[in-house]
Amino acid sequence: MQLPILPLDNKYQIIRSLGEGGFGRVWLAENVVLAGRFVAIKQLRNESIGNGLMLVEEMHHLSSLDHPHVVKFLHHFQDEENLYLVMEYCAGGSLDALARGRTLAPAKVFAWGKTLTDTLAEVHRHDIVHHDIKPQNLLLTDDGRLKVADFGVANRNWGTRAYMAPELSLGEASSDDVRIDIYALGVTLLELLVGRNPLRDIPDNELLRAKILHEFIPTTLDRWIQEILLKATHPTPEQRFQSMEDFSQAIDSRHVPYIIDRDRLKAHGLAEKARNMIARRKWVTAKSYIDHALLLAPDCISALVIGGRLELLMRRTAYAKTFFSEAVRISPRVNLQKELGWIALEEGNHAQAISMLTDYLQRDATDYEASNLLIQCFYEASRYELGMRLADAVIAQKVANDCFENNQFLCRLLLEECSPGFLADHEKDKLTNPFMRMNLDIATESPASWTRDDRPPLKSKLLFQDYRFGTPEKRRKPHTLVFDCGDGYTYTFQKPLVTLGRNASNDIPFRQNGSVVGMR
Repeated sequence: MQLPILPLDNKYQIIRSLGEGGFGRVWLAENVVLAGRFVAIKQLRNESIGNGLMLVEEMHHLSSLDHPHVVKFLHHFQDEENLYLVMEYCAGGSLDALARGRTLAPAKVFAWGKTLTDTLAEVHRHDIVHHDIKPQNLLLTDDGRLKVADFGVANRNWGTRAYMAPELSLGEASSDDVRIDIYALGVTLLELLVGRNPLRDIPDNELLRAKILHEFIPTTLDRWIQEILLKATHPTPEQRFQSMEDFSQAIDSRHVPYIIDRDRLKAHGLAEKARNMIARRKWVTAKSYIDHALLLAPDCISALVIGGRLELLMRRTAYAKTFFSEAVRISPRVNLQKELGWIALEEGNHAQAISMLTDYLQRDATDYEASNLLIQCFYEASRYELGMRLADAVIAQKVANDCFENNQFLCRLLLEECSPGFLADHEKDKLTNPFMRMNLDIATESPASWTRDDRPPLKSKLLFQDYRFGTPEKRRKPHTLVFDCGDGYTYTFQKPLVTLGRNASNDIPFRQNGSVVGMR
């Protein structure tokens, strides 16, 4: 790299390069007017200057703090092509150069961490967010004092990928959100502890997913260190430390305090009651429990998930998506793959639904509700053979839910195009599943209400059975209704008095004046 020959600004003689980055070059220079005074000069690239006057204004604002752990901005000058920022020179180099490839003692790292959290807390109180905290921007003076560099310049570039909070990549962050710096500082402390940034070598197309999965904190670190770093680098801003003061206090106490929220505990209890009501199909009661839970604690994950599930069961997909989206916003690690696959199925996006449900079942093969949703995907997408094979596999496990027998029957029925041999194998009087009885009636009806040339198709008449409609009912004593006709005749009924259909078996007999009358 060729060094400038003439003194810059008629007083700074360039000695050597200190580095080069996205913003431009950094030079070590000596003031020829004040001999022995060294400075660092940042020569900004033309395209990095941007709103140069605004940048300089920010640097002057920062320098007014005169903080002992912030690199001092001295002044600026400009030639025809470049803007130069003259900064305090830190002879001890950067933490990146000091720690690269080495693991440092936790006591030393968290002593620096304490200094940085306290320094950045003061900076944040003056409405300044750094946006690019990383070891390269943390410098040491010749007497070992730690200083934060590259304010203002960093703000133009929105940070370095391996240290950037995930909300920046998602376009969901505001420029004044201090939690951006909290995330970057958490990654920085991790790098100093283990000698490398585990996010740096991840390909661009996988980096955001790795940040959201949040599995890069080594379990070999002390428990208190894991606890603090997991909190600082949480993928959801609301789950991080909310201020540098909180971060600093956690370092002091070697512990992340858990706030016992009574309202959240009550909300979770109400959510569990709602889950029980859903199992008993008391949806109105379940909805009231969910509403109450979210009134107490709007960020209660269990209430949001169960509320979304209730909306799915009620076939209100848009409302379900609202619940699930909020749950994922609060905690991206919440497992909603089955529910999101269910939503894709309801919206007719069978490819996405099949992908999500298949992936989910790889991890939880005994979730038979998810298995039935996948069978429904295959059924609706006319992939009957796959649906039939999956139903066969579940039936072989002797699952106490007869929806799989019906849905296997549908797939085979459509695959074999109602062959006489297949239909003859099913005797209606021996079928206990009402869905199968009705579907067999439709397939064998004469005259048929469907046609083989698909106007209308047989499939449009058949009933696919949801998992919830195959759940065995608890045995109860039947309710008895007694009718006293007033003429000495009394009738008792233990079967339902109101039924669907026009069959004679649905008649309800009453005796009037000695003769039997029927009611349908």
